[in-house]
Amino acid sequence: MANNLSTAVPIPVSCPSSGNCSPTIQGFEALFRNIVIPLLGFGGIVLLIMLLLAGFKYLTSEGDPKKVEGAQKTITYAIGGFVALTLAFLVIKTIEIVTGAPLTTFKVFQP
Repeated sequence: MANNLSTAVPIPVSCPSSGNCSPTIQGFEALFRNIVIPLLGFGGIVLLIMLLLAGFKYLTSEGDPKKVEGAQKTITYAIGGFVALTLAFLVIKTIEIVTGAPLTTFKVFQP
């Protein structure tokens, strides 16, 4: 299953001829997808920026132990955050595969 992060899901709008367009649950689900999916790409961009800034801090530390330690901490936190997010996603996908419950699909219950 391939996800295209640059493609937004169209929000379905059903307007009667009277012009009374009230929001629907399907519109909320599409809005949720349009917000969450780009956040994955945003997380990758933040990781890249943190690593670049940490590398810059490391290169410009001029051997100062405090600056080197600060740069190393930034790298550690960036990689730790990436690992935590990846593990959380893998745990959710594993639960989804084992139980068959659609945890990564947002649906609002409609009676």
